[in-house]
Amino acid sequence: NYNDGRGEIGNLICLHGYAHGVHAAMAHLREERKSVLFAHTHRIQEFHTGPVAGYNIGAMADFSSTGMNYAKRSAKNKWANGFAVVNKYKGVEHVDIIKWHGDHFYYNGKIYK
Repeated sequence: NYNDGRGEIGNLICLHGYAHGVHAAMAHLREERKSVLFAHTHRIQEFHTGPVAGYNIGAMADFSSTGMNYAKRSAKNKWANGFAVVNKYKGVEHVDIIKWHGDHFYYNGKIYK
């Protein structure tokens, strides 16, 4: 079950997610009490407090597909396609959320199509 799956990259918890709404990244962080990366809401969002953070990384989906018809248009209008790149340096996880813009994304000084 994808909702039960979780993994860790160092001190960063990676999971599907469960919280929703405009403060989902903060809610996951409060619940997990550790930095957390998730995609449950299909939104892109970050919330930082001290040395920990919640990363809501979006989705990589066709939001117009019939599989997404469970959601209202008002919800889908808040969704964004994206993903995360995680690098670890000296025991610290560095998370870059990459937003997909229609036919491309920008990362590390380069455009990818």
